[in-house]
Amino acid sequence: MREMELSDNLRNSESVTRRPLAVLVDENKSRFLLDLFSEPDFHSHFRIFVLDLLRIRRSYRHKLFRFRERLARRDNVDLERRSEARTVLDVCSRIKARQIVSVDNKLELLTTIVELAGPDQIQCSVVQMGSNPVHRSREARLGARKVPVTMFSWGNRELDEYVRAGTVPEKIQPVGSLKFGLARRNGALSGLGRTKTWDICLVSMFASTRIPHHNPSDSVRYEQMTMPAMVSILKPIVLRHQLKVVVALKAGQGVIVNASDEEEIDFYKSQFGSLVELSNSAVPYASYAAASASRLVIARNSGLLSEFLGSDSRVLYVNPTPFEKFEAPSEIPFRLSQPSESELEAAIFRLLEMSEETYDAHVRPIKSRFCVNSDRSIELLNDQLTGLSHRLERTQGWRLRSS
Repeated sequence: MREMELSDNLRNSESVTRRPLAVLVDENKSRFLLDLFSEPDFHSHFRIFVLDLLRIRRSYRHKLFRFRERLARRDNVDLERRSEARTVLDVCSRIKARQIVSVDNKLELLTTIVELAGPDQIQCSVVQMGSNPVHRSREARLGARKVPVTMFSWGNRELDEYVRAGTVPEKIQPVGSLKFGLARRNGALSGLGRTKTWDICLVSMFASTRIPHHNPSDSVRYEQMTMPAMVSILKPIVLRHQLKVVVALKAGQGVIVNASDEEEIDFYKSQFGSLVELSNSAVPYASYAAASASRLVIARNSGLLSEFLGSDSRVLYVNPTPFEKFEAPSEIPFRLSQPSESELEAAIFRLLEMSEETYDAHVRPIKSRFCVNSDRSIELLNDQLTGLSHRLERTQGWRLRSS
């Protein structure tokens, strides 16, 4: 656990009463929360404490709570979640934090935390990290019911997704993509509204084939074949029309650089040579910069496409595999499933040559379903968390229940 440092102007301000806020992080993809809560907006109202779940799981307190849960004869899944929840609550009690924020794949853990502490004693929120609903299959174990957690989503479509999974957060508040908001603040979206550098931005969905899988699932196998299949039909079109293409590498989409990045870069160099440029994965939000500077963004069903839906960088959903789980939602007007080279070529030039009015007429009706305007996503989240904090102040301080 550590408290985020303040900027000098906030540190010297004595008139601001800042309330403790616990931010849970563990997996690489949830690390964007560190960037998010480093923004000065939040430090004006909150003292931000970062709780690393990986360290919490190794702590003595977690082992102690785990031992107590085992004595209560919990099953293994319930035991792990409850002992982890009790450890988080123990830390929050010591820092006097009554608000906890994490990413959306922590819904089970946060629900258990609220159930242990009491819904009027602590407030838990999740922020939507991406558009992939696969993790919601785990949430079905919570049962078909409302759970006492607030979700800050990209758009209105999330409510339908959670209802379909059988578990619905108590409140779903669309604020737009927070990663898109961070990219804007970091200057990565300077290409929007300007003359474009590239014709096409290809969003990488590369999956390593060097990582061994015992009895790989259909999902793993089709992940591995996605980009080879995509490149095989796109490359002849690029060559024939001399299109300017940039590849938004996976490492530039918020994924921590790892050993497979070199394999990803080698793949595109071997397939395209000097025909395309590769985004600089060492630069924050490089994929957003590449997409904003392109006339057309192409990907399989990707969160980046939802974020750019309705901007002047047009989007085309392409699933080059027969795997149905990779299909774009049916409401998306520009989508292809296992297209031939000629079908992809026709779709690309239809979008590149389409008037602004026609394109806008297609995407405007569904824009807010997938991602509301993200220009003020960070400000909206801060306002919502501050409002929840004021409501908590009306109740007495809490302490962990013994049961």
